[in-house]
Amino acid sequence: MRNALSLLSIIAVLLFAGIAVAEDTDFYFEDEEGPVFYITLPDTWSGEWQETEELTALHAVPKDESLYISILAAANATPENIGNVADQIVSELVTDYNFEKWEERAINGIPLYVSESAAKIKDDGEETEIMVAYFTPKKGQTYILYAIGAKEDQNAHEKEINAIFGSLRTKE
Repeated sequence: MRNALSLLSIIAVLLFAGIAVAEDTDFYFEDEEGPVFYITLPDTWSGEWQETEELTALHAVPKDESLYISILAAANATPENIGNVADQIVSELVTDYNFEKWEERAINGIPLYVSESAAKIKDDGEETEIMVAYFTPKKGQTYILYAIGAKEDQNAHEKEINAIFGSLRTKE
């Protein structure tokens, strides 16, 4: 009987661990005071941190890798120079884009300034769409979020994209 209970306990733990892996994953950017903001990726997406002396970024892609989302700390960004800062970042990935028009939006009380444009992938010239947003969840801390992907891929992942962007929040 004791062995049967132990085996059941092990199976229950393994099943629970399997379920936990299939859940959405929270990521957060932090400063010396703790988390600044959180964002959640669905279990069908993978996220990877990039940390260097100059950069802290979260890169995310769905399983089919058809889209790319990145969020990075942009210490030198201000409302006055955000176009230039965004240009420096995305010009490494795409060409033929135009970020002239910025719209103010909000997600969970966090103001964002968003610009969208058609573009071409720098490596192969493939047509794509790019969206750039900047936001300041905490005074003095600006972040840039950008998403790149063809319109049909955006449509295929629309529910997941909405969930990711809708999960942006300052408190856990």
